Amino acid sequence: MKFKELLRKYSILDRDIETKDMNFVITKLNWNYESALNFQSDANTFVYNNPDYKIFIITSHPSVLTMGRGLQRGMIDKHNLIEFDTELSSKIPVEVYNVKRGGGLTFHHPGQIVIYPIVHIAHHKIKTLQLMNLVFEISKDIIEKHTSLKNLEYERDLLGLWHDTNKIASMGIQLVKFVSLHGLAINILKDETIAKVLQKVYPCGLSGLVYKSVEEIGNVDQMELVESFKDRFKLVSFN
Repeated sequence: MKFKELLRKYSILDRDIETKDMNFVITKLNWNYESALNFQSDANTFVYNNPDYKIFIITSHPSVLTMGRGLQRGMIDKHNLIEFDTELSSKIPVEVYNVKRGGGLTFHHPGQIVIYPIVHIAHHKIKTLQLMNLVFEISKDIIEKHTSLKNLEYERDLLGLWHDTNKIASMGIQLVKFVSLHGLAINILKDETIAKVLQKVYPCGLSGLVYKSVEEIGNVDQMELVESFKDRFKLVSFN
């Protein structure tokens, strides 16, 4: 499949894409989660066959939960993490999707900015951790420059982007044939539906009280951040 055919299949318009060299930044907000997941899968196959391409998806989704491959037993014991009770799936007002990324339960909603890097890490001679840290570092830098939040951290035992004791972003990556899928979900605005869900579930094994949006801590303009992410990911290079 050619790249333009892939874009047409998912109704991605020219105005949704910015490009520089072999970086393609696709912005599509409030994207149906299942459709976005299918696009990631097709984009993964495309990048595997065309490894010079680097696709960065900037999106958000209607309110959903996603369940990864599960929490690591060592981390559960070390941090007293609580695994997701699957019986709750029928008792919460949002759909739960099972996905193959690393990690446990997490959430999406329209007030997030979600970054999905689709990159052939073997071709670019980088490791998964390097890709994850790149996405974290760009996100940290943009949020600190455009909001009142400072001193964000991501090099902690518990994966994520943290402001003091509050987790504002969650990361989960999957590799298929050395090409990445999934990524980072940053809580920009508060979502009332998810706020109620977090009273019943433990994303990444943590209490819902740990999770905050940037909006709850400092002033933020979601679309200003989106534009900054587009500009930064156009320039990503692994050379």
